[in-house]
Amino acid sequence: CSSGRASLKTAALTAVFKLKNQEAVEEGYVTLRCELSKSGVPVEWRKDAQLLKEGEKYQMKQEGRVAEMLIGHLSMADAGQYSCFVGTAETSADIKVRGGPTGGEGAAFHSAEEGDTASLSCELSKPGVSVQWKKNKLPLRASRKYEMKQDGCVCQLDIRELRPEDRGSYSCHAGTAETTAVLSVIGQSFR
Repeated sequence: CSSGRASLKTAALTAVFKLKNQEAVEEGYVTLRCELSKSGVPVEWRKDAQLLKEGEKYQMKQEGRVAEMLIGHLSMADAGQYSCFVGTAETSADIKVRGGPTGGEGAAFHSAEEGDTASLSCELSKPGVSVQWKKNKLPLRASRKYEMKQDGCVCQLDIRELRPEDRGSYSCHAGTAETTAVLSVIGQSFR
């Protein structure tokens, strides 16, 4: 070495942290989250080695060191191995899809945008029956967030100012009868 400075260039290595296996309900949704060791790197999503493209079925976003893919309107054909690729690094997860819950007429799938109001309804066989609404099996109470109405044989739950944490399984219970709806909340960055 002469009297000058020595410099060393290193290649930026990017690692991806493990995706988690998940199970979801048919007609529901699942979100895969891939954490990266650095931000601003291109990410590819694949299912069983096939490259996935953004669209109605697959909604992809990347913010900082986090890449996410929402898979909506799940069917049995969506079960399989999903991978997040960053350069030569990769992580994979298995997604299992099971049939919708039983009770009533099965589960309905609803999606609404963040900030909007979602309205879920159930129809009773006779008016005046007491109804209990639940989210992920936990009872809901009327509040500024949740408005519950009953008009004859129709019961309605309005969920206001939707946020991502409002997604989940909502059920209407009347005696031993039950009907369920799966709510997906589409975030601002997915629009």
